[in-house]
Amino acid sequence: MVSNQDLTGYYSGDSMAGVSCTSSFFCVAAGTAGDRGDVGGLVDVDTDGAWVGAQISDDRTMSIGDSGGLNAVACSAVNSCLAAGLGGYVYSNQGNGWTVSIGDPQSTVTALSCPDASTCLAVDGAGNMLVDERGDWEVARSVDPGYALSSLSCPTTQFCAAVDTAGRVVIGRQ
Repeated sequence: MVSNQDLTGYYSGDSMAGVSCTSSFFCVAAGTAGDRGDVGGLVDVDTDGAWVGAQISDDRTMSIGDSGGLNAVACSAVNSCLAAGLGGYVYSNQGNGWTVSIGDPQSTVTALSCPDASTCLAVDGAGNMLVDERGDWEVARSVDPGYALSSLSCPTTQFCAAVDTAGRVVIGRQ
C-alpha cells in the first residue's frame, strides 16, 4: 500500500532532498525552502502518520537559511537525528531541538549515514568523508579526490558505500 501525505509548511518552490526512517512510526524529511526568505532549511518529523514541521535555528548561525538549506538527513533512533547541507553545517537533534554540531564553510555535506547511536558519517561535494563518534567530528579526509560524493550508506561501523557523480561506487572497510 502506498499513501501520499502532505508535509507541514511545504510551499511551491520548496524541495525535499532527504528522508530517514527508524521505523514505520518515525521518519524525518529535510530540504530547502525555495522562493521565500523566512526559512532556508525545512525539517518535517513524522511520528505515527502526523508530519510536523520545524525550523532549524541557532544563535551562532542565526538561521539555516544563512547556510542555504539541507541536502541530507540520517537518524539512528527515534529522536536521534542529524541533518546537513550547504556551508558544511551539520545539525543534531537528540529529542530536545536542533543544534549546530559542526560548521566547515569549505564543505557541502551531500549525504549522511548513522550505523548506530554513537557513530555517523558524512560525505561532501569534494570527495571527502567525515566521521562523528560520540559528538566529536574528525577532520575531513579525501576518499574520492576530484569527484563529488552524492549518496552514502553505512549499515555497520565497519562498512560504508558511497556513490560519486562519475557513476562509481566507493567502498570503505575497516
